[in-house]
Amino acid sequence: MRLRRTMALLTLASLLPGLMSGCSRGVKSETVVIPDSAGDLSSSTGREPFEVKTIYRLQGTEPDRWLGWTDDRTLLGASGNSERAETLTELGTPYDTGRKALDLGSGESALALSPDGSAVVTLASANGSVSLSLVRLSDGGRTPIDSLHGSQLLSRQATWSDNGRYVSYLAQDDQDSAAYLGVYDTVQGGLNRYGLPDWQKLNKLAPIKLADDGASALTSSWSETGEKVLLLAREGDAYAIRYEHSMSGADSFDWLNPNQFLFTDGDDSLCVYDKRNGSLSLLLGGISRFKLSPDKKTIAYIRNEDAVFAGQLQGNNVLNEKTVYQGVIPSGLIWSPDHESLLVSGWKPYGRDTQPMPVPSETAAPSRQMQAVQDVSSNILEFSGT
Repeated sequence: MRLRRTMALLTLASLLPGLMSGCSRGVKSETVVIPDSAGDLSSSTGREPFEVKTIYRLQGTEPDRWLGWTDDRTLLGASGNSERAETLTELGTPYDTGRKALDLGSGESALALSPDGSAVVTLASANGSVSLSLVRLSDGGRTPIDSLHGSQLLSRQATWSDNGRYVSYLAQDDQDSAAYLGVYDTVQGGLNRYGLPDWQKLNKLAPIKLADDGASALTSSWSETGEKVLLLAREGDAYAIRYEHSMSGADSFDWLNPNQFLFTDGDDSLCVYDKRNGSLSLLLGGISRFKLSPDKKTIAYIRNEDAVFAGQLQGNNVLNEKTVYQGVIPSGLIWSPDHESLLVSGWKPYGRDTQPMPVPSETAAPSRQMQAVQDVSSNILEFSGT
């Protein structure tokens, strides 16, 4: 018995080198990305990300400008001018008929829609003075934010933090004084004015967007040498510049979270900066503009002027990149709250023979509204899986 066992072991030992060499010829190298949770992998749902199910052309239903989404399937737009009151209109699926949501007051216009879609910041002008207010869409109720002389408000920009707590704007006490950052806290219901020691470097027309914790803000500067993204840090009663980097494209920056932000650098690369350790990482190249979804997990971006891509953010990577629309020069991208719809506004480049074209999947069902081609248009891409 012992002899047979010994012979069997010797036979197995003689076969192992051949088995190992055969295995090595068949080995394949594979990289596996492990998600934070089981639901992060698109294959777990059985659907390919960013399959375009329906494309709606908003022909004849467009307002003067879009403010954003009030819910997953309803857009809000504003029409009017400074000589008459603006009207706010809602447009819901199938996006062929608008419904009046609210008439603003005389000389009043909407500046920004809240992240939850429930209220707008408005600017009203009368007798050389201006006032900022929060106006609820449900009943038109309003909360005053600030009242100033017309020359005190440096920009018609009011910007919400992503969590909807803060509204920020740029102003000054008089024409000869330094600018300050006005911050209205919707939770505590109070207004604070913060000094800006570097205010002369700021692009007065750019938004100033606070992080969700209010400790930092993002904005930009402009000079003859080009644009820069600026990170401002709150120190006591002032916000001062703590980081700056060359940037391409107006307003091409946004918060990922209170510690990290995305921007397109001077070489049209999509970068993420981490203020905790000062690290700068490059995600993608050849990006002229981008838009993050409200949950910061999905991104739409523009390449080659007229190609709209979508992808999923995971760490410092963009996964499942896909072209979703092509043929117009996009001027605006807005994700719905559930990131299953994307508003693409833009215009056809003059002198080109190509027609604006969606890039749906083979199973996409084009909307009946996809017909005539116009030089300026807005389109809603509805995805079956994101």
